[in-house]
Amino acid sequence: MLANVAKEKSISLCGITPEQTEADFTPIENNGRSMKPAYVILLTADLAVRGSVTKILVDGNYLGNKGTTILCDALRESKVTKVQELDLSNSSIGLEGAKAVAAMTAVLASLTRLDVEYNSLGEEGRAVLRKTVEVRSGFELKL
Repeated sequence: MLANVAKEKSISLCGITPEQTEADFTPIENNGRSMKPAYVILLTADLAVRGSVTKILVDGNYLGNKGTTILCDALRESKVTKVQELDLSNSSIGLEGAKAVAAMTAVLASLTRLDVEYNSLGEEGRAVLRKTVEVRSGFELKL
């Protein structure tokens, strides 16, 4: 409910300013705190009203499949996002998360760089992601 009110009022719950282009939520930049799936909901509320963000760094967080799916669904459905770079490395993502990332990547035309290294994608998850980006010229995928 809080996230919905923040979207309606264009209020940032995560401290992203209207002109900010990089959203760095790595544990190092976040005072050592790891982002859990519930916090991702607050982040997605910010991203829904902060179209200036072109780079999202959430590497090293425990997003898991659930948090990754929440983030990717929000980016996929966003009407304002211009995200070009997304770092999901070392975020405890498995096959289900890889499928959410692939679905988002397939429709988010602005995305040109994706890092999903150091996750538990398995060969099937890596294959899903490779297949999604193989038709995109100049796309950088780090597996």
